[in-house]
Amino acid sequence: MKKQLMIVGIIVILLIVGLSGCTNKETETKYSIVGTWTERENTTNQMIFNKDGTYTFITENGIGEGTYTINSTEITVITNFNSAFDRKYRFLSENILALKLGQSGEVIYDRT
Repeated sequence: MKKQLMIVGIIVILLIVGLSGCTNKETETKYSIVGTWTERENTTNQMIFNKDGTYTFITENGIGEGTYTINSTEITVITNFNSAFDRKYRFLSENILALKLGQSGEVIYDRT
């Protein structure tokens, strides 16, 4: 009886430890977005993501600002001045972001 109780106790402990790592937070992602990202094909275009959920983008045409949200699969950026510039990005790796452009391909940004 003691042996069975000990086995059940070990199984319960293993289940508790195993399940303690489970989470359902949609805001978690494998990589951090915070930092500066530079467009691979046009290095004058940059995005700077801050910890507070804001970002700045720098292009040949000027500087803009906005906010971003992140979940496990994509980063959504929202510009402060024109919703036509709102975009969705995804991580290709820890240091590479991609912006899908319909049939014409992707714009790649590298962490700099």
